[in-house]
Amino acid sequence: MSAGLLEKLSDKTSPIVVKELRQAVKSKAMVVLFMIVLTISLCVAVAATTAHLRSGPSGGSEAREMVMSLALVELFLGALFVSFLAMRGVMDELQDRTHELVVLAGIRPAGIVWGKLLSVSAQLLVYYSSVAPFVAFAYLLGGVDIYVAVAPSFMAFLLSLLFALFAIFMGALARSAGGRSIASVLFVIFSIGGGLITWAILTLAVGGGLPSLEALIYGAIFYAVPFLVLFAFCVARFEVVERPLAGYYPLPETNHRSATPCL
Repeated sequence: MSAGLLEKLSDKTSPIVVKELRQAVKSKAMVVLFMIVLTISLCVAVAATTAHLRSGPSGGSEAREMVMSLALVELFLGALFVSFLAMRGVMDELQDRTHELVVLAGIRPAGIVWGKLLSVSAQLLVYYSSVAPFVAFAYLLGGVDIYVAVAPSFMAFLLSLLFALFAIFMGALARSAGGRSIASVLFVIFSIGGGLITWAILTLAVGGGLPSLEALIYGAIFYAVPFLVLFAFCVARFEVVERPLAGYYPLPETNHRSATPCL
């Protein structure tokens, strides 16, 4: 039963994931972002190593500062750049009417949102792979435990998914040229402000050491509620977008033999 469910879920999301990843790999933006992240991470590592050598055995805060700096890079990478590209991708699909091909494939709005979210997750993992060696280097410097070394990157990944969902919703909400411009500006402002706030919260969460089970439960609830709300908003918006096309492009489940527009 579980195998059948996974196979059905894969059939619904794989076309979206493959399409999104193929477009991302072919774009120059992904290569440029990867090189920028790699360069910034290298600069942070050099600065932390220099400070560590100057402070000597009495130091120890350089590794923590390095980890938090890398987490800031990861957070803004996902919250601003990757999410913005996801939003622009949705806008371009609606403008060029290529989303009609998704309707012909019989993928439901929930499958579209889920597929786009998986695509963003895969892109984030590619970018984070360039930061991972420097996080390991910070751990080897000493002064941080494994939780402090890993937790910031993991939290930055989860927070980036929230921003990605909001970006997908904004991209599907804006239809006119003016609306797309306004949505882009608002999203950039929201991402910068929200990124700074979430990074401050992340710093406080990691600075206290390993959290208790109660804190983990509260944190999971605090994350799950906006995630599910944003996911529901995205699905509802895509349902509104695809509703006018339902009569013109009957889904495979309806067993219509013709794609003649319904009168």
